[in-house]
Amino acid sequence: MKIQHLKTFLLSALAIVLFASCAADPNIESAKLSLRNADYESVISAAERALEENPNNPEAYYYIGMGNLGLSENLPLKEQRPFLERARENLVRATELFRAQEIDSDESRLSVEIIRSRWQDYYRDAVEPLSFEEENPPEVLETAVLNLENAAIIAPDSALTFDALSTVFFMKGEMDKSVDALIKANEIDTEPDLERYQRIVLFFNDLGQYDRAYDFLQEGREVFPTELFFVQEIANFHLRQGETERAIEVLEELIEIDPNNAEYRLVIGTQIYQAYLAENSSVNDLYDKYFDLRRAFSDEARSANPRMSEIERIERELEEVANQIREINEFQFEIADQAEEHLLISHEINPDSPDTNYMLGAINENRGLSLLDQRNLTDDISEASRLEAEAMEHIRKALPFYERTAELEDSDDNWIKLFQVYTRLDMMDEAQEAMRKAGLDD
Repeated sequence: MKIQHLKTFLLSALAIVLFASCAADPNIESAKLSLRNADYESVISAAERALEENPNNPEAYYYIGMGNLGLSENLPLKEQRPFLERARENLVRATELFRAQEIDSDESRLSVEIIRSRWQDYYRDAVEPLSFEEENPPEVLETAVLNLENAAIIAPDSALTFDALSTVFFMKGEMDKSVDALIKANEIDTEPDLERYQRIVLFFNDLGQYDRAYDFLQEGREVFPTELFFVQEIANFHLRQGETERAIEVLEELIEIDPNNAEYRLVIGTQIYQAYLAENSSVNDLYDKYFDLRRAFSDEARSANPRMSEIERIERELEEVANQIREINEFQFEIADQAEEHLLISHEINPDSPDTNYMLGAINENRGLSLLDQRNLTDDISEASRLEAEAMEHIRKALPFYERTAELEDSDDNWIKLFQVYTRLDMMDEAQEAMRKAGLDD
């Protein structure tokens, strides 16, 4: 179909230029007749002779380009590339000379149109066979890549080509090539594209190339200074590096843009709280170690010949681990305070945000759960009671936020969360009702 399309285009172009007024250059006339007969080698030979006589002859470049396009037609896609490169080079040079010499002819207009038309053929042949809902056969994807690569040769300034090429590479699972194509599209596009920047960042993150992702985050933030995505991801980068304070500084820069923006405050509070959650794995590991030591202590104490030196060593290590847990919890509570400060401001501005209400509930509940866990670190009954009372106070503080979340967003997950909190607070009637609304009472 593409071959027939080009032949029709060439014949139409020839019919136009045969009747146009032009200098009676016998080599150009010979090139026109050879083009009419689809003798593309002769087209190029005649045009090259015309070029030897006049190096600034735009028609000569035009026909060299057209001849190379013709020669490419019957070749496999991959073998067309050198002919496409020569075709574009000569057609572009022809266009430059037509304009410089102020020649307004059918050929001068066709020199631009033929490039656009050929690009459309390759792009269409690449994209139309693709399924964006089901998995594509490997041969379909490979043919799409070859067509798009040819499209990029004939029209290298098309960002659309490289966006499509990125999509096809993604379908093939070739993430490195996918992101390279996106970067190329980004470089040649005349207008910055938010979604493209976001995809580049996410792809580099998936590849584990966080430094390259960070470079595009910084660039994207300069181009889109009020876009939350870049601020959040920059903060996440610093969190991954263990730079919690820097992450919080980045987030709080949003407040300088608009201190009364509820969404900004929600984003800041939520992202700051990620630093709290990031410490949970360390705390869990320390609790595992603590319980292992408790078992070792018990085994040694109950053995037939307990070693006091070993018991004392285990006791010292237990105290060290307990102190480490308390220190991390204290650090987490400081982070929670910072997150809560922003979330409360967001809640004051917009009290009907389910996300804000949920986050405020989660912060208070997790404070309470951390304190309940700390009961395991002491044998002092009064200290354990104090920790439990303080923990339950935080959980009670979480309750109205979770209840409001369920009112604003009636979902099973929200009712399950309420069921858990009601149960912990020994509010069994409310827990039963929450279970019914979650559809768990059958």
